[in-house]
Amino acid sequence: MSPQKGPFRNGSCHGQFFSEARGLAEYKFRVSGGGHALSSQTGLNLTNTYLHLEDGPGAVAIRVDDDFWQTLNSRTDLNDGRLVCNFQMSEDWAYWEMHPAGDEIVYLLSGAIDFIYEQEESRVVELRGRVACIVPRGVWHRAIVHRPSEVLTITRGAGTQHRSL
Repeated sequence: MSPQKGPFRNGSCHGQFFSEARGLAEYKFRVSGGGHALSSQTGLNLTNTYLHLEDGPGAVAIRVDDDFWQTLNSRTDLNDGRLVCNFQMSEDWAYWEMHPAGDEIVYLLSGAIDFIYEQEESRVVELRGRVACIVPRGVWHRAIVHRPSEVLTITRGAGTQHRSL
């Protein structure tokens, strides 16, 4: 749909945004550690490429492998800013997770999940439909998956910890 038609018309806030961003497919994202550009024309699969939103205007694509979360705390290049990630879940988490450097936003794209917060009193946050929750900084949390689910998360990765149930 052209920004000239439909709900986004020139002159509206959204119309101006889409008019200015019509060349979005030509934007480049730096690939961490590679020193070369990855064209967004190929698209970014956020399940195996996370976005690092730097403090400031930058966004960097980060290739993810199986040991990404285990080695995260040694990645000083990711200490500032936030990670945008996409996860598909079909089983309950077998661990607790905690982010000491900042709140985590979890947006449910599909499925049904309960997030359990370990605080003075356990708290359950039900995610059904396309809703979000904010996991407070420093709170241990885990997910109970009721239906296969997909979530988009935004979090500060620095200092992320995991522990067994």
